[in-house]
Amino acid sequence: MKYMNLLKMSTFFVAAASSGVTTGVYAQVFDDVVVVTAQKREQSAQDVGIALTTLSGDQLDQLGFEGSAEIAAHTPGLSVGAVGSQAVTIFNIRGVNQNDFTDHHESPIAVYVDEAYVAAITAVGFQMFDLERVEVLKGPQGTLFGRNTTGGLIHYISAKPTSELEAYGSIQGGSFGQIKAEAALSGPLGDGVAGRLSAVVHRHNGWLENTIGRDRHETDYYGVRGQLLFDIGENAELLVKGHYGKNDNEATGAWVNLVSQPGPDGRGVPVDPTDNAWGGGPGANFFGYRDDDLEDLSGAYDFSGFHDRDVYGGTATLRYNINDNVKFVAISDYRKVEKIYAEDAEGSPDPLINYAATTDQDQFSQEVRLEGETGRLNWIGGVYYLNLDGDFGTKIWDAPDFTSIFAPVPGSSFDVSNEFSQKKSSWSIFGQGEYAFTDELSLIGGVRYTRDKVSFEDLVFDPGSAAVGGMLTVFQEFSEATVGDLATTKDDLVNWKAQLEWRPNDGLLFYAGVTEGTKGPGYASNLDATKTLADFTYDSETLRNYEAGFKTTILDGSARFNGSFYYYDYEDYQAFDLSGLVTRISNVDAEIMGLEMELVSSPLEGLEFLIGANFLFDATLKDLPLGGLTFDRDLPLAPDVSLNGLVRYEQPLGDNMIAAVQVDANYVSEHNFAVQNHATTFEDGYTLLNARVSLAGGDDTNWELSVFGKNLTDERYKTYGIDF
Repeated sequence: MKYMNLLKMSTFFVAAASSGVTTGVYAQVFDDVVVVTAQKREQSAQDVGIALTTLSGDQLDQLGFEGSAEIAAHTPGLSVGAVGSQAVTIFNIRGVNQNDFTDHHESPIAVYVDEAYVAAITAVGFQMFDLERVEVLKGPQGTLFGRNTTGGLIHYISAKPTSELEAYGSIQGGSFGQIKAEAALSGPLGDGVAGRLSAVVHRHNGWLENTIGRDRHETDYYGVRGQLLFDIGENAELLVKGHYGKNDNEATGAWVNLVSQPGPDGRGVPVDPTDNAWGGGPGANFFGYRDDDLEDLSGAYDFSGFHDRDVYGGTATLRYNINDNVKFVAISDYRKVEKIYAEDAEGSPDPLINYAATTDQDQFSQEVRLEGETGRLNWIGGVYYLNLDGDFGTKIWDAPDFTSIFAPVPGSSFDVSNEFSQKKSSWSIFGQGEYAFTDELSLIGGVRYTRDKVSFEDLVFDPGSAAVGGMLTVFQEFSEATVGDLATTKDDLVNWKAQLEWRPNDGLLFYAGVTEGTKGPGYASNLDATKTLADFTYDSETLRNYEAGFKTTILDGSARFNGSFYYYDYEDYQAFDLSGLVTRISNVDAEIMGLEMELVSSPLEGLEFLIGANFLFDATLKDLPLGGLTFDRDLPLAPDVSLNGLVRYEQPLGDNMIAAVQVDANYVSEHNFAVQNHATTFEDGYTLLNARVSLAGGDDTNWELSVFGKNLTDERYKTYGIDF
């Protein structure tokens, strides 16, 4: 088994910032109610009958969040698995996820950036900078959002161009040689045009020590975003955005090795440090290697893995007010993802198993919608189109040299590669309305029809055979020529929602309803010819959510208390299973039941605290096929309990300065990373503690100096595990 042990040794940072935005005395950073667009129109988060968590740009800064996955620390019900740092990021909301790490898959937790869908799971892990806010919507959201929102969605919203000149810059440094610089400049560029340019550079050395080479899991990232906002008439505006992000040959791709041996059912069982299970010595693997202290965040890696990724594209958003009550919106988005990732897969100095993966995918999406208000009815309707075209590759070999993913490796006795391609097109039509019977009672109903088509080809081969003048050895071919119509799949999907909302008075909302979400069919790639051709395919999944909740503002407006109870009836959940080199996705039923709560309060001037909790009473896969038998298993990445809390106190120092002290923590209970639920893929649970002290100026002297630490108790924990 192998696992990643993420971050960090206790880290200590110093940060400085300047800004054109007034800081203000008693900023109440976490007490503010954020305006959201969870229903494609601006509303207070407290007025939306959806379980959601919002984090403003200021809150993200005060929490010190850097990567897109870090929001999980203060989002009840959200957990994350990470493969190769940001190489693959697996989001899980309330037990719903797709934990297959192969790049061509889409997740049931959809990620959006500025209303544009991000399809590639290798592109959803990125550095956050110059954001207005992040919204996390829980439960199916398919009636309003265009793609795969079976379990929910995460929406990252950039700060927009401003009509007045605005600028900020920040720089921070810390342990592991960290340096991060971020800046933005915004303002008018001429008559009817405003622009905003944002950039970030983030670097730190590897935190996983390699005793025989370069340390692993470093960051070397830079990104830039440019936006132009055109006023094209009294009732219309056009926002054009271009973006580019680069992970520049980061030294990553290393796992901490936990020696295992086959158990009673053929799956891994950890080897006791005193047990000579493989004949190479106590606690050693087949080659005689043992990692003497798994808690040291160190190892010996013969192959220098790396992560090199480019993500770039552009978005054009047109908004036109047809009249006072009807608005037209069109969003066109193009996104390109190019990645090559390589790792020392078995985590030892032995030339045993190295792994590499490549992605070259183009994505285009187009959404056109009308939204408006007619009497007591708020309504929205439109069409959505998505096209994905990708070429991918994976490779396994057993020698340290590496030139090209499809080139033979000199000296390798085991060298197998596959090239696979996937073309996917999807179009849908959708509509949702909210009708207010009275000022207190309203009904929401929505539906989306989607037509999915996927074509897939996969070739498994030995690249070394052709290198010595022979014919290329093909182990397996999955294509229209070999499997006919099986290489293309089509499906009709329907998402719908029906919900009642009751507002007996200001500051109190009750909601209850049923929502159904779907995720389309697809194909699992392969590196082992023992997989049958029929095992490549998997069917669509359907989740029906029965949910009731409340949102209330109490204590004269100084506190908000929200909660929801949910029950998921999950049909044909797409369950990922890895057995050796054979990857399979099986459709099995599942059941999820849980309770979520969030409290935010400012009982005294300058004092803020928040508490969040998610409790999973049940998260069970039913009749999962394993080794010819079927078993009930816990869903992966689904802890029974997740808690988060924060306390912040601000105190003015004179008329134009403010000091703040902040402590935050989050707890995650025991969970597993694989559907097999074997001992090798469990995380025992952990608590992370962070703190921050800052001094800031307001009004005409906008600056902040902060000292903060992450993971102050030096907790070690796993972020992903594979029984290999």
